[in-house]
Amino acid sequence: MKSVAFYLLIMLAASCSNDDVLYEKHHLIANENWNADSLQQFHFTVSDTASEYIILIQTANINDYPYSNIWFFTHLISEQKHQITDTLEFDLASPTGKWLGTKKKEQYLLHHVYRHGVKFAHTGNYAFSIQQGMRTQELIGISEVGLLIKKIK
Repeated sequence: MKSVAFYLLIMLAASCSNDDVLYEKHHLIANENWNADSLQQFHFTVSDTASEYIILIQTANINDYPYSNIWFFTHLISEQKHQITDTLEFDLASPTGKWLGTKKKEQYLLHHVYRHGVKFAHTGNYAFSIQQGMRTQELIGISEVGLLIKKIK
């Protein structure tokens, strides 16, 4: 299991080691309290349909986060109204309970691979939304959610 995680980390680092950022934005979650009805929305423009991209969802959690994982509902919609909807689960802690990611002050920052090798079918504007999919209306302990899209070389 550790060797698989190490391999994925190396792949991610290799694919993200360039300056070809198409889009990056973060939303702060007020009072680290994410309501299930609150969508985190991101809008970006694609001009290159020949290249492949990696799409990462970024999270920051604090020690008060009560779970070891997080579920998301995501929606990616193009100007042409093509839509991709996903339900995703990502680990925020190891099986031993240790927080994953990079510790920065009081939070743990993680990059979760949403999709790798994406080719956008159309140029133009896209909208991406993330909704927390946990079984609680008020999810405490998530301080930030972001979206990062990078071109793969």
